[in-house]
Amino acid sequence: MKLTGNLPSLLEALISGFRFTASLVVDPKGSSIGPIGNSKGLGNATDLELLKALRRNSKVVLTSGRTFRADQYRFPRAADLAVLTREGVSITVPEDRRLLLLSGGYQSSFEELRDAYGAVHVEFGETGIRELVSNRNLDALFISSTSADGVEAYLGREGLDGARFELADLFLAVVAWHSKIRPARG
Repeated sequence: MKLTGNLPSLLEALISGFRFTASLVVDPKGSSIGPIGNSKGLGNATDLELLKALRRNSKVVLTSGRTFRADQYRFPRAADLAVLTREGVSITVPEDRRLLLLSGGYQSSFEELRDAYGAVHVEFGETGIRELVSNRNLDALFISSTSADGVEAYLGREGLDGARFELADLFLAVVAWHSKIRPARG
């Protein structure tokens, strides 16, 4: 389905109501790792706007140390940042936000933030996302690609099904289900 209209409004409509999200950008073969060993260059400007909207919708962004280092992370504009790492990270923390360093597993780190924040966006690699999906922790998983084949390849490999959209120059699948939802915190 091709979605048309104002991009920011479309993105807000797509993500509204989801409190526990994850996103992954993939190449035309469904891989989240490009030729230079990270996800840079796999997406486009529309994908970046999707990522920004998902971050705005959360109170904390959770990533792994490996993803943090590979993608040369920048702090989210409005959310706290949590990094699952045993090695630490180096980043300038804005005055009004927090950097949390977690050392548990994918599942326990997510649960800790879910309980503390009530709205979490996850930016793990495929292994971490696969664990959260298998434990039904997320409300929605957003798979994006500049190629419809990339979205289909990822979904097929992972045994997932979702609503497919074409949004400007981006192909997107939203896999949504009922997570282990807890009441929203004020």
